Amino acid sequence: MEKVEKITGLINKYREGILSQDEQGELDTWLAESTENRSLFEELTDKTTLTDKLKSYSAINSEAIWLKTLQQIGPDTKVKRLYPVQRTWWKYPAVAAAVIGISVAGWLYLKPTANQPVAETPVDTKNSIAEIVPGSTKAILKLSDGKEIVLDNANNQEKIQQGAITISKINGRLIYNDENAANGQDPITVGSTVLYNTVTTPMGGQYQVILPDGSIVWLNAASSLRFPIAFAGGERNVSLTGEAFFQVSPIANKPFKVAIETPEGNEGNVEVLGTQFNIHAYTEDGGVKTTLQEGSVKLTTKASNKQVLKPNQEATVDKSGKIIGVKKVDIAASLAWKNGEFNLEQDVKSLMQDIGRWYNVKIEYAGKVPSGSSLNGQIPRDLPVKEVLDILKKYGIEGQLNEKARKIVVI
Repeated sequence: MEKVEKITGLINKYREGILSQDEQGELDTWLAESTENRSLFEELTDKTTLTDKLKSYSAINSEAIWLKTLQQIGPDTKVKRLYPVQRTWWKYPAVAAAVIGISVAGWLYLKPTANQPVAETPVDTKNSIAEIVPGSTKAILKLSDGKEIVLDNANNQEKIQQGAITISKINGRLIYNDENAANGQDPITVGSTVLYNTVTTPMGGQYQVILPDGSIVWLNAASSLRFPIAFAGGERNVSLTGEAFFQVSPIANKPFKVAIETPEGNEGNVEVLGTQFNIHAYTEDGGVKTTLQEGSVKLTTKASNKQVLKPNQEATVDKSGKIIGVKKVDIAASLAWKNGEFNLEQDVKSLMQDIGRWYNVKIEYAGKVPSGSSLNGQIPRDLPVKEVLDILKKYGIEGQLNEKARKIVVI
């Protein structure tokens, strides 16, 4: 039992990013003991796997068990009843710790000993089908010299040095630390070459980047952000494709500008001093949407249209660069993806594109593309794709999943 508690404690501290140097050494020693230990560790630090474990533990009476668990964590816990009830369990460390503890105990007490043979099940790799799972934390970092680094949940706390810039990869976040700026020095010597990095998320991936000025960027699936490794001069300029939420650090007289890029070229830019906003610029969705949560932004399109947005406003720009609408929106719905949910309050085509990008599947239509009004509510993004389709069917949207071809046909 002591070993169970020890390993459980180390894994939980690792997941929360609070391991001491000595504890990291203990964990590394345990991981090096066997490939099985490493496999268990990777499972228990993967959000999707743990979500599935909780569902299996609570299958008998999921709602009752879930509510009881929340009450044990905190008697005053308020439950937001969205489908399904257990979707927000990962936000509660005590629940995660309990699931990890059960898993570690089962592994240590039930795993085969060195003298106990293990039956091997032949795998038909030729006819096997890759499982369709929800997206996860993953991306590719392209350095200024062209070198590419895989960003995922493995090799956390890895550091990369580029001149005076230290890049840290910690728990699904990429953090840029400018040593010169921290010491009150210019980040880039006058006349020197400005170095750029690019973070790209694949279909089924998302990632968070903390820029050298402290601004935070959440990248959605199939998106990329290009930025200098240090901001010099009078502006902070970055380029975006796809979708991202920005939380910009205010710096007087040094505006932050986002150039919106698509395969057709530059679609304009968003300029701010310090604010929180979202840019949705997927080409297949037919237009660019800029949604302001807090502060103020000035949108300038390629057609030289300009618009200053106020909080809770969203501007839509068509392919010609014309601003075709500015409206007040429900921020929670517009930013649902950032909070781990699909927004139902949009047209069916846009919703299905969101689902396709997150589960890395193609979306096809057997007939005419539905053009009905938006629905209400949100669906958690950590559900199996089949459950998402079951929910949509109740709303009158029927999609047939072809796992082998990795596509959903809306009929």
